[in-house]
Amino acid sequence: MNETVEQYVQRLRSGEILPALKVRYDGQQYFLEDGFHRLEAAKRCGHETVKVEVSPGTLADMEAEFRAYLTKVREGLKNGH
Repeated sequence: MNETVEQYVQRLRSGEILPALKVRYDGQQYFLEDGFHRLEAAKRCGHETVKVEVSPGTLADMEAEFRAYLTKVREGLKNGH
């Protein structure tokens, strides 16, 4: 079992409320943006619902933002940051 998921499982079983998952909605579909480990932990604990923060956006928007983030990180590494 993934160590991060296991940590979240233990936290949920102890009654802790974890931060909401981040989801994008394009008008037809929901796309999980952040919270993959927390979602898996909730499933393993038998939770049927989870809290989410929903923002408008598409999968293509998320991919473009991630590519831009990676470019920024690479530039920072090149410049010694």
